Amino acid sequence: SVDSVMVELSFMIGPPLGVLLASTLPTPWALFICEFASIGGGLALWVANPPMRAADAEVSATDLRADRAQLGWMAGILVMSAAAVLVLTGTEVATVAALRDMGHSPWIGAELAVWGLGSALGGLVYGALHRPIPVPALLGGLAAITLPLAAAPGPVPLGALLLCAGLCCAPTVTAAVDVLSRAVPDHGRGE
Repeated sequence: SVDSVMVELSFMIGPPLGVLLASTLPTPWALFICEFASIGGGLALWVANPPMRAADAEVSATDLRADRAQLGWMAGILVMSAAAVLVLTGTEVATVAALRDMGHSPWIGAELAVWGLGSALGGLVYGALHRPIPVPALLGGLAAITLPLAAAPGPVPLGALLLCAGLCCAPTVTAAVDVLSRAVPDHGRGE
């Protein structure tokens, strides 16, 4: 969908742009620009005010009992989503630290863009599948494919490993959002 393409484009363009800002401007200005870009995105969503639920959604006693039954499943998906975010955030921070330690700081933006490219490719493959892969399997794959990054001896092997690790990024996030979207009743979305 257009939304997932935009997410992947921002994932590929954002880090190199952030590195460019941080390397050409004083740090306070780079942070200021990034923060106000985030605020601008939030304001755009506020102005657009996309619907979170159907206009005709009504809550009945049966819906509330079903909501409680789904709570455990939804909590599990949220925990797995949080784990995925930790893996992704940790990978980004570790990549920056590793490249700085290797003395290849100028490669940071390109390496993170390669990781984003892997994520986009993984998202395309996942989207073409006829049957979804369970979130726990995708999260396990994301963790297993990300782990070898810690042993990368240089920037080129790190880039190759990041491309491979990226293959599970978008599918994991997409599957979690899809499962949550189906599990949360229409009247409860946005809460």
